[in-house]
Amino acid sequence: MRLTAKNYKSCDGRNGPDAAFSCTLYIDGKRAAVVRNEGCGGCNDYDWFDRSLRQPFLDHCAALHPDRKFEVEDHVVACLLDALETEKQVKRLCRKSVVFRLAGDKADAYRILTVKWAGNEGRVRTYLQGKHGADLVEIVNERF
Repeated sequence: MRLTAKNYKSCDGRNGPDAAFSCTLYIDGKRAAVVRNEGCGGCNDYDWFDRSLRQPFLDHCAALHPDRKFEVEDHVVACLLDALETEKQVKRLCRKSVVFRLAGDKADAYRILTVKWAGNEGRVRTYLQGKHGADLVEIVNERF
């Protein structure tokens, strides 16, 4: 089962800095539900477009995290939204810098070279490959 979130919007919640959000959950490319959280400490609200997708979604979430017993689906959605936020921040960094990863870096760690990628692709790629060699895992700017 492939889960994706789109139309993500967030803001401060009603009771302080807890994040309130809404997004559309897609299951295998099909619009499945609108997920909302008002940011006041409760669990997520799911408004299903197709209720027949609810139980397979819950079963999939339980299989992903068998150690969690409480609000597993909320945890899965939170992971999807964290990935969206990270992608958004990295994309923003790529506008003015070269973002890359080396072997041994943590999964959510990125390195930055303060030079514009646009117009310098060849020179920057050659520089990074020359400096880091086989340790260069990815030049993130190439994704965008």
